[in-house]
Amino acid sequence: EMVSQRFSDFWESEKSITENIFFRPSAGHNEVYIFDEIGFVGESCEGMYVTGDYNCRTGSLAVNFQLRGVGAVHRYCLGGPIHKDSGRYHEHLIQNEKDVGSANLPYAVPRTDLVNLSPKVAWLTICKEAKIAHTGKFSDPEEWCK
Repeated sequence: EMVSQRFSDFWESEKSITENIFFRPSAGHNEVYIFDEIGFVGESCEGMYVTGDYNCRTGSLAVNFQLRGVGAVHRYCLGGPIHKDSGRYHEHLIQNEKDVGSANLPYAVPRTDLVNLSPKVAWLTICKEAKIAHTGKFSDPEEWCK
């Protein structure tokens, strides 16, 4: 089964996250805080997990949807480095199968609707788009920045 089809099935399905999401200091990166592999509960979720990082210096949040053994299959970059014509707020999508497993998922679309949202509001927006019911807590990574 092609990864892009598998991801599409995952993205379109109703799913949930029951775990709390807590950011912690990232090894070797001052001012960057991460959350580790958080799994999903749902029909098309096997092998899928989400990770994230928040940079206190730039106020940027990245949320990576990953497939075990493959790598990143979808990414939201909110406030990080400019990506070509997509600006600092963009979403990386699989455009064709060779993008999969590439560290950068080269294809990105602008997401100006996500500019200047707090990490929590951005997370809730992503959950809504991805049909994720998150029943756990989402810790505010900005708490680390004080």
